[in-house]
Amino acid sequence: MKTLLIITIVLLAIAGLSFILTRTGKVKDENKNAVPDSVEEKMKAIRKEIKARTKRVKEEVADVKVAAKEVTKQVSQVVDAAAGKKRTGRKPKNPKV
Repeated sequence: MKTLLIITIVLLAIAGLSFILTRTGKVKDENKNAVPDSVEEKMKAIRKEIKARTKRVKEEVADVKVAAKEVTKQVSQVVDAAAGKKRTGRKPKNPKV
């Protein structure tokens, strides 16, 4: 409980300091929204990075989905082999004699 209180106090102090520095003109705030421009620029960069990572994760999930479907097909072949059915998969290049 004490930790939560300390974190809250620190965040409020940072917000208050940012507000005071913005209002006194020590930190630039061109659009007068009480958020320093440097923070806005960093947030834009973070958003761009998040979008790029999200796109990459979606691509990887699609790849995993395709691979999972293939594994599902092959698992059914293992079950068939255990039941004694004939092999339906790819034939070996060099048949054993």
